[in-house]
Amino acid sequence: MSNALTMGGDGRLIRDVADTLGWRSDLVPLKSRGCAVENARLLRAWLAKNSREQLVLVSLSKAGAEVKMALSAPDAHEVFRTSSRG
Repeated sequence: MSNALTMGGDGRLIRDVADTLGWRSDLVPLKSRGCAVENARLLRAWLAKNSREQLVLVSLSKAGAEVKMALSAPDAHEVFRTSSRG
């Protein structure tokens, strides 16, 4: 058995590092067997409700397609307004 660190489907390693740094982390409740269009909609809805402060959005595995779709949506500038400020 390998001693290599694995990311895990839920990003546990990244979330543990964030916790070590004192950063809060959340999982966006996407559907593991959902289509990219539906998950992009869920992501935009979650961000609209929860992104009141600056955030780092980390995408693992297949969720990259959902993030790309969410960023290209007509309302992306509104949904990502808080998370894109520097």
